[in-house]
Amino acid sequence: MHKRLFVILAAVALAFIPARAVFAGDIDVVIDGVLVDFANDRPAIVDNRTLVPVRAVFEALGFKVGWDAPTVTLSRTDYTIVLNIGSQNFTINGNTRNLDVAAQIIGGSTMLPIRALVESVGYYVDWLADRSMVVISTAPIGRGAIGGWANGIPISTDMINFELGQILQMLGMEDCENCADFYEDAVFGAAAQVLMENFAKNIGITVGPEVMSEISNHIDEIISAMGADEYNAALAASRIASRYHHAEIYYFDVLWNNLIAAILTNPAQVPRFGQYLLDDIVAAKHILLSFDDFDTPAAAEAFARVLITRANDGEIFADLIENYGADPGMIANPGGYTFTRGTMVQAFCDATRALNIGEISGIVPSNFGLHIIKRVEPNLGNVMTPPGWNLENLVLNMLFNAFMNDAENAKIIHLPMN
Repeated sequence: MHKRLFVILAAVALAFIPARAVFAGDIDVVIDGVLVDFANDRPAIVDNRTLVPVRAVFEALGFKVGWDAPTVTLSRTDYTIVLNIGSQNFTINGNTRNLDVAAQIIGGSTMLPIRALVESVGYYVDWLADRSMVVISTAPIGRGAIGGWANGIPISTDMINFELGQILQMLGMEDCENCADFYEDAVFGAAAQVLMENFAKNIGITVGPEVMSEISNHIDEIISAMGADEYNAALAASRIASRYHHAEIYYFDVLWNNLIAAILTNPAQVPRFGQYLLDDIVAAKHILLSFDDFDTPAAAEAFARVLITRANDGEIFADLIENYGADPGMIANPGGYTFTRGTMVQAFCDATRALNIGEISGIVPSNFGLHIIKRVEPNLGNVMTPPGWNLENLVLNMLFNAFMNDAENAKIIHLPMN
């Protein structure tokens, strides 16, 4: 459904931070997928502990930073942290805790050991040695939790691993000896999903609680029919981590469909994609003159010019179609053909798009004969599409390619494969 092959074939350079040698000046800190800007002061490693400039990190976490030498006070509505330069103790809301390395001043900046302090206020911390990166997250990090971020939006490891399974299935592989070869592609595909979700939520498109209840009931029916052991085995074979993850997959499918439905129902109200769809769809009536009905092509052209004059002089176009047109489809579609790119012969499509609504073309030749085209308002309830496609699939294809492109240009940071 999601054109997984694009993930494999596209030459994409993910915008995650590459592995590099560990130098103190190169240490990065990421909070929920967003890099902390340290300006001139950089983190440092002291006694194998990472120390970071207090102001940049804790202001990014929403704290106010106070300094009354030798005391540093970090305050937020829910926490107050007090520590002294040179001391390995600190207090949080009055309770004393210990630090592995004392707070100290380096290069004029107050430097603090990151893990103990950040974890004490409810965050999760991980150190990615191969990237010289400290990762701070409001949610658990690792399998079954956060596996990365796209523009700061969390991506679950479950979603990444499912995308990996889809890639392997597409390649006809049950498993892989070195799945890391495909893991970044899986991250890229998962990023497209969460970017779509974020876009949908921002314009008020969600999956309601009643639908989530239906999904849960449907999964119950599956488990009842299969039995718990067979169900869990089927999940494992599909790289679906749990019943919760199974429901999440259904949730994303419903959300894609809800976004598609919104575009098709009221495209003008959906920013970015609605107008693209409206620009892609055009409609036309036409008078087709078949060469079989004339002694010579020149005679057909001469008569076409007569009809063009009559139409531009105000004669009813529908009457001209009924009296002279050779396309029986116009009888079945009196409002005209509404169609997307790739549906009609190229000459007909190009000529229609070159017209304004209500405007009548000159002579448009094709393999079918000579066309006189009048562009009309489209009917979104009856859109012709290329063979093998329907309008829903065309919109899905448009959306998926757009969000894959967004993922390609996003700031993606991900944890190593488990």
